[in-house]
Amino acid sequence: MRKLNDYLILILITSLFCLVSLLQSGMKIDEYYNHIPLLQLVHNDGFYNVISSDNYLAANTPLPYLIGSNIATILFTEPTIFLARIINALFALGSLLLIYYFFNKSVKSRYPLLKSLIILFYPYFMKPAFSYYMAIYGIFFFIVALILIHDLKSDLKYLFASTALSLAILSQQFYLSVIIALAVILVQESFIISEENRLRSFSNRSAKPFIYLIIPILILLLPLFILWGGLTHPNYSFHRVSFDLTRITIILIPIGIFLTPINIINILSQNKFTIIIVVIFALIMALFNYPNFADRGGEGRITGISFHFINIISNMNWPIGIIVKTAFISLGIFNILSISKKTVVTDSPFRVIFFLLLAGFLFNQLLAERHLLPLIVSGYLLLLSSVNNKTILRMALIVQMFIGTTYYLYYMFIQKSY
Repeated sequence: MRKLNDYLILILITSLFCLVSLLQSGMKIDEYYNHIPLLQLVHNDGFYNVISSDNYLAANTPLPYLIGSNIATILFTEPTIFLARIINALFALGSLLLIYYFFNKSVKSRYPLLKSLIILFYPYFMKPAFSYYMAIYGIFFFIVALILIHDLKSDLKYLFASTALSLAILSQQFYLSVIIALAVILVQESFIISEENRLRSFSNRSAKPFIYLIIPILILLLPLFILWGGLTHPNYSFHRVSFDLTRITIILIPIGIFLTPINIINILSQNKFTIIIVVIFALIMALFNYPNFADRGGEGRITGISFHFINIISNMNWPIGIIVKTAFISLGIFNILSISKKTVVTDSPFRVIFFLLLAGFLFNQLLAERHLLPLIVSGYLLLLSSVNNKTILRMALIVQMFIGTTYYLYYMFIQKSY
């Protein structure tokens, strides 16, 4: 009965925010210029005709538009902004139910509802969940893959997980890092550890799991790769791979802000030497490798709620701004150190995925805070699995509800609409 009540709460909250989004008839900037026009093009002109032409209007991969177009066809209607937002809300609900299942069944962690709600109210989960942005599709298939990797014991898990991840990549390219992580996990599992001398040796394992991993990639991803010459449409080929040190700062600050409330006990247990080294490194990054805050993203520039908050403080008082930057960068490092420890309930495969995602984002040329959704969600899944202090979870949820709801209402009703 309790589980049923938990499911009903998730459905009720998702429905409420979906209703709120439908009260705003105006579109947000990317909905207006990219996503809704592209959805309508796919619906009217045909999926292949659009993705193979110069009319493709988005930097992300095309699966979400095919899903939206097909749903509109089934319902004998046109793909309007209202229908698109409802579809996204349904994928958000599906993601939340999967997250609840992960905590409740996969890792058998306590308080699965509180933990699921903390992720729901993460601002960059709410944004694509209740407006027409594509990140919610990727995160849905990503969570499916995580559950398959964790729960299935046969080699078929590589076939199913690779299929789910291929669908995630066909929604957003970021998940390519997770395919690489899956290959690393498979290689790790192919080594045998001797109980006598703890030496590793490569097993004579069959090639089946490797084949299972590759088949979905060849069937689902290779055709688009050939058509586009990559996984980004030629219209958006300026989204290139590159690296600079500001990406480290861009990644560490959101990790420091959003994961700290649920990891505060581990952070407080750090030894003094580690704290000194981390703070010195964080101060150097804050002084010399901090991105410029801007209204629109770009190389060396950053957008997002965390950086907007820090920018306001820095404009008011520069020294305090440096202290805040240093503090959040330090907290980000402490959270990563916690994730790297073997005490985490969801053991090594999930840590591999987290760190491969992190490495992938380091080379994303036009990185924005909202792009970090799979990395932050992975961090939540790893850390929350080990948190059994109900008081900490409740306090973290209250903070998250305030931040997430405030951000979403501002974004939906105050920020410019079209």
